[in-house]
Amino acid sequence: MKFLKYGLKFFLILLMSSIFLSTANAMIERYDQPDKIIIVNSLSPQFEIIQSANATTGYSWVLRNYDKKLLTLVESHYIPSKSQLAGSGGKMLWAFKATPKAFEQSGTETKILLTYARSWAPNDNPTSVEFKVVFKKAGEDEVRIMS
Repeated sequence: MKFLKYGLKFFLILLMSSIFLSTANAMIERYDQPDKIIIVNSLSPQFEIIQSANATTGYSWVLRNYDKKLLTLVESHYIPSKSQLAGSGGKMLWAFKATPKAFEQSGTETKILLTYARSWAPNDNPTSVEFKVVFKKAGEDEVRIMS
């Protein structure tokens, strides 16, 4: 009987931890539109940027600039299309985490610059996108955004 009691407790703890972990991952915001301001809260300091890409064209995304004092690049990788067709595109993903310095003063801003170009011809019709990031401390309703 004791084994059943402890086994049930272990199962419940395992179930609760898996629910917590899946909920934590679901809280990461993903942004794909550069015209949308990314607001990062100190309670959920991680976010992702995703852009369409097609490695078969010779073009690739390059992370050109971001403030390393305010953001840490957690990971970046190419996500291939689920299509099996040759030449089908995919997505490029960058995951960032705000540093503690980003929240020292609420309303701190930075920008992330990405460029889509051919590595052997970087000046031949590149596309650049810029994402604006604003940091706010938890519990603050409004942040004044400077332009």
